[in-house]
Amino acid sequence: MYLHTQKQQKYYNQVIDLYFKGGYGARRIAKMLSISHNTVYSWIAIFAEENNISTSVRMNKKEQKQAVSVASSSDNIKDESELRAEIKRLEKELLQAQIKAEALDEMINVAEAKFNVPIRKKAGAKR
Repeated sequence: MYLHTQKQQKYYNQVIDLYFKGGYGARRIAKMLSISHNTVYSWIAIFAEENNISTSVRMNKKEQKQAVSVASSSDNIKDESELRAEIKRLEKELLQAQIKAEALDEMINVAEAKFNVPIRKKAGAKR
């Protein structure tokens, strides 16, 4: 990441800390630091791309802290056993997310059957 001035680098570091560690939104950060929200969005995207972090889905504060800690410590992970442990942890998280999605889907099915009201959005556009 190339920034022109020391002031820009300072703001960049603050933006990254506020977004990933503080949990603030890009527009709020822009107001707090009196900079353009487009600049904030672009810096977040650059940081995420450099550190292989997904920003397409808004993460909660705990996930943001984990993402930043993984990004900052990814250079330090060298041991194969640590990598295997990380894979197991991620597989466990994936399984929990799949179970949660399935439970929520079943909850919608039960609610639709019990109240006889369609909850899911219908496929196709209205004409």
